[in-house]
Amino acid sequence: MKKLALILSVTTFFLALPAIAYANPVVNASKGIGYAVTEVNEENFTVTMPVPGLTKPNIQATMKGNVLTIVGTPTKEQTKTVYRGFQPAAFTKRFTLKKGTDVSRVTLSNGLLLIELKLELPDDQKTVKFNVN
Repeated sequence: MKKLALILSVTTFFLALPAIAYANPVVNASKGIGYAVTEVNEENFTVTMPVPGLTKPNIQATMKGNVLTIVGTPTKEQTKTVYRGFQPAAFTKRFTLKKGTDVSRVTLSNGLLLIELKLELPDDQKTVKFNVN
């Protein structure tokens, strides 16, 4: 009985937390390539995905509704590779984003795809800073 009471109190605690405590703008993501979501500040986030061997023309990013879709399609190599520790592979990754999340920019840098997201917070959830005099 004590265990049930503890579970209920922990559940109640997490349900009572304000929405800002769950600031991650990614609600859901398809399986496959891994990714990381980092918080720049309370309204800006970066999704980082490894895309080894792919170049800008091989990657397509589209948004329809609140679903961000990233498609990677490797091209056939024109050069002879002696050894490769990774194999570029075709993939499709879908992210369901929170309502009010926009994609600011998508960049490719050193084999990492960086997707910058902006989460529009309601005024009552924004942090207000005050100067101390």
